[in-house]
Amino acid sequence: MANNLKGLYDQYFGDVSYLSPVKGNTPFGYYDNDTEFVRDAQNVCRFVAQRLGIGLNKVQTNISDLTVYSAFEEAVTTYGNLVYQYKIRDNYINMEGSDTLPLLNNTNTFVVSDDVGSPVTWSKARPANWKETEYSQAYSQSVVDSEVWVISSSVADYIAPDFNYIKSFGFTSPYSSSAYGILDLNQLNNNQFNRVGGPTLVTPYYNVNSGSYDFSSYTANNSIFSITGSNTVKIEFKITSSVPDDTATTFYIATGSTSAITAKNIADKITSVSYSTFGTTVAVTTGSTATTLAFTSSISYNYNIANYKVNNTSIFSNVTSGSNYEILEGNTYVYYFPTQQLIEGGSNVFSGSLTIPTTYIQSNFEPGLNDKLLSNNLTTITSRIASDYGAEAGVGGNYDVKKGILKTIPGVQDYDLNAWAAASASLSGSDSIEIKRIFYEESPALARYFDPYAGTGTGIQSLLESFGFGQFSPGINFLLMPISFDALKLQAIELNDQIRKSAYSFDLVNNQLRIFPIPRHEKNYYFEYVKLSQKNKIVRDKRTNVVTDIMNVPYRNPLYMNINTVGRMWIFKYTAALCKEIEGEIKSQNDFFTSGNITMPKGAELLVSSRKEKEDLIIELKEMLNEVSRRGQLERKQIESGFTRDTLQQVPLPIYIL
Repeated sequence: MANNLKGLYDQYFGDVSYLSPVKGNTPFGYYDNDTEFVRDAQNVCRFVAQRLGIGLNKVQTNISDLTVYSAFEEAVTTYGNLVYQYKIRDNYINMEGSDTLPLLNNTNTFVVSDDVGSPVTWSKARPANWKETEYSQAYSQSVVDSEVWVISSSVADYIAPDFNYIKSFGFTSPYSSSAYGILDLNQLNNNQFNRVGGPTLVTPYYNVNSGSYDFSSYTANNSIFSITGSNTVKIEFKITSSVPDDTATTFYIATGSTSAITAKNIADKITSVSYSTFGTTVAVTTGSTATTLAFTSSISYNYNIANYKVNNTSIFSNVTSGSNYEILEGNTYVYYFPTQQLIEGGSNVFSGSLTIPTTYIQSNFEPGLNDKLLSNNLTTITSRIASDYGAEAGVGGNYDVKKGILKTIPGVQDYDLNAWAAASASLSGSDSIEIKRIFYEESPALARYFDPYAGTGTGIQSLLESFGFGQFSPGINFLLMPISFDALKLQAIELNDQIRKSAYSFDLVNNQLRIFPIPRHEKNYYFEYVKLSQKNKIVRDKRTNVVTDIMNVPYRNPLYMNINTVGRMWIFKYTAALCKEIEGEIKSQNDFFTSGNITMPKGAELLVSSRKEKEDLIIELKEMLNEVSRRGQLERKQIESGFTRDTLQQVPLPIYIL
């Protein structure tokens, strides 16, 4: 049920928790599971109400919270559309022909654990350490004051989570609290520290402690006492004048000439074996009397120093303990960092094995070009242009070049290649061919040039060979000639063909071939051709799911949580302008006032004002996008370079005197 914004202040004193839930009350539900969108949607109701002057006694409004939710969704989408339109305009030449996917704008990127039937169970909260906050200076004191806690849940509780957006995971708002009503748990979570890791390694420790024991009864020869370590290992100590080797259960201490010296020997022995035998480093020194020894422990890990006893008498009292925590590398647990352990009176929400509705992003489809850095890559368009030019130049192309065989008839000079194509090229309908190349020419000069070491002299031999008489006079010499001579020889043969012999050539007009000279023998000549139906095809790239126009460039609705405060303020203002426009339209239809002889709707002025605000906001955003476009940035850099150059030219140059 919709709540009129007037009631937000008249009844609820600005408390947005009494408004209708956001989820399920927006027209398209694009952002309903985005925790930041949900929070801002309700807060923007306050913003709109105050912009419309609601809260004053005489101000009435037709705007409800559902109206604001709808306008807010439209404002976010409008903002994203304008930004992405400029990105497309700047980069379309790079995008065309690149991969795309079916657009899924109607699919929510955020999901709620309870909605997908996979509840998320969270562990008991524990204090966070500074390392777990990435050594953040801003939170160092908060860690010391136990204002940052750690809770974890198993990755197995999530369905296809996209951990690229782990810092945007949160709890589902609102959360019903028995003590405080509706709460926003996301306000109690430090999302910036969210992470995925392995299990937590817990190492218990016991703080430094001290105690004493009177050994006056154990300084005589053959005296025996025992010590039980923090690891509960029990060893018997024997005072003796002859000191044998220690055994697994008995250690020996030398008797001194005085009880004080014996006590000193006891202290040294216990100190030397403390860590290796009893699990905790313990320093023993002379205490208040010569035979009273003082015990001081270091920090003990894993072993409780309360277990440390001499003759079953505990040495350390008031033992305090704690644990060191280290999140290991891995991807089996999701860690959140709430700001407190108790969020409502007496109820420990983060107490362990508690299911809390959790919001996260699924990797159920490619996110398209959103949040991607685009490269200035002209491969897609340049390769297509180069392919078209290459086809005409005969050095590549994007259609098949086929080969044909023309059999010449002695005495026949003209040949109809259209007729040949109709009979041999497998044409369909009105298709025809285009001749690309005809292999009708004299054999190359090199083929008629004797080996450089035979017949390369300047005599008549080469001339005879050019006319086919070389075999009758195979004159041989062994003079090695320079390569330039060979090149000149080839040119001489070709020039000889042009002047003294009939040239091999042809005319080709409308696929009507005339060859010169008139053939005297039956012979096969080859040519290359293409089918015009294939050459003139507009669509040659048969790939699917590629960008063909601006409609299928893979930009999707923006993730609201990725929009910075500058963008959000624009969205808030645009939302207010939309609501103001709606208010004006409703009032202009139902409420009129008379000014002189003219009856005017009261909402007309509101309509004009709101539409002007919308137009100004659109212009403001477009101007900013123009400034940050590639062209705008390059122009700015060029201007800056000019100013820098002019400034440097005014700097006096140093004069060096040698």
